Amino acid sequence: MKQQKIKFTIGQDGLVNDTELFNDDITTQQYVRTAIHTTLEELGIEVSEEWEMDDNSIEITASLT
Repeated sequence: MKQQKIKFTIGQDGLVNDTELFNDDITTQQYVRTAIHTTLEELGIEVSEEWEMDDNSIEITASLT
């Protein structure tokens, strides 16, 4: 079975894949990162890579088996 991957990019402003997921003033990049990790864990999806990029964004790659 071919492994599928999901990739998320979390901007310094808290946007995920250039989309605002939360609309309040207390949303931070780390809050969104934690929300993504929690959601993936609940779905049984494993994070295979996570990188902090030069532009202060975070890239997360999750593997679906």
